[in-house]
Amino acid sequence: MDKTVRVWEISKGTCIRVVYGVSSQLCICFHPVNNNLLLVGNANREINAINFSTGRVISKLTCDNAVTALDIDHTGQLIFAGDAQGYIYTISVNSHTGSLSRTHKNKSCKSKSSVTTIQYRTFSLVARCPVLLSCAQDGNLYFFRISVLLSVHFFPLRKGNS
Repeated sequence: MDKTVRVWEISKGTCIRVVYGVSSQLCICFHPVNNNLLLVGNANREINAINFSTGRVISKLTCDNAVTALDIDHTGQLIFAGDAQGYIYTISVNSHTGSLSRTHKNKSCKSKSSVTTIQYRTFSLVARCPVLLSCAQDGNLYFFRISVLLSVHFFPLRKGNS
């Protein structure tokens, strides 16, 4: 909430890098292929691709609301982001340059409840395809089948209270 991203060396208990932002940094994930790339969602409606070595923003993408949850597929090509109004975005990312581009926006629920958690899996026995699990602040869970052909399509399987 102090508008920073802090990287810690756990064994020593010391902060080794501070990246300053312009708003609260709400969610973060490492890129699975490019270890020098951090992806950060913030209250200023942005997803920033940050060079881990320099701490500089190399690419940014603006969403419609505060970005509250992030996950990335195992190939590092797709980011799934949830926002403060219950929308889920699919964003393409270039693993080498960190360039970001929005490909899809989907309303995860009928309420305007913030997405608190989002998790992607390459395969589910239930759906027999890639899936996305999202949790909203109102306690609802949403389970989506993901079809990755030319773009990503969301097909809700179930929703219910946790």
